[in-house]
Amino acid sequence: MILAVDLHEPFLKQLRDNASNAGLAHRIEVRCGDMAKLGEPEQSVDLIWSEGAIYNIGFDHGLECWHPWLKKEAVVAVSELSWLTASPTPAALSFWHKNYAGMRSLSENRQAAARLGYECLHALVLPAACWWDEYYGALRKNIERLALEGRRDPFLAKAALACTQEIDLYENHSSEYGYVFYILQKS
Repeated sequence: MILAVDLHEPFLKQLRDNASNAGLAHRIEVRCGDMAKLGEPEQSVDLIWSEGAIYNIGFDHGLECWHPWLKKEAVVAVSELSWLTASPTPAALSFWHKNYAGMRSLSENRQAAARLGYECLHALVLPAACWWDEYYGALRKNIERLALEGRRDPFLAKAALACTQEIDLYENHSSEYGYVFYILQKS
């Protein structure tokens, strides 16, 4: 059985629809809730898979919350925004300090996982294409599509500017930070 948890009901509706269309609805329990409060019995979970979401509760807090639910030697597969260099430029540091102050290096995240009872089996830096193909490309198109409306809506204009600044930062500093996919085993 798969337990899918999210706070955003429209994402869960899409999952329900996709699972139903694929004939897999009977294998997936969909729950609107907090990923830090699953309420599952201790040592009942084989795998926790969290792409681009643990930052909502914090890397350490998430691993700490999930640890009791995991069976012995269970696995957590999680992506986390991480510094890829020991000396990021002031532009990258400033931006991410404002937007994700808890961001750490790959090495620091491995050490934190070990302190919290996990062995890091593998850490994979996701390729830049993931940012461009799956996120920034679509975001840039939406910014362009909404440009006219943004002239009339100050909130939208501010959001579009912030997104544009983030895209520009990644374009110029992508070697300094990125998403790292950590495969961690309960130790």
